[in-house]
Amino acid sequence: MLISVDIREDEVEGDYGTLNGLIVTCSRCGHSVEVAGVGGGSARYAAVTLRDTCPENESNRYDVDWWG
Repeated sequence: MLISVDIREDEVEGDYGTLNGLIVTCSRCGHSVEVAGVGGGSARYAAVTLRDTCPENESNRYDVDWWG
């Protein structure tokens, strides 16, 4: 199932302090993840992380077309 997400650019905490990053939230359950970077690769990484950490243990695909 392809799920839409809300993608927001913001500052996120990294291993070495605050970085520009993305906060990606599942429109279905509200679960969110933070990733460093603001490009398409970061958005795709967030989609994989959302799937891997889904609190409902679902294997969703996420629509992360991000042009940042």
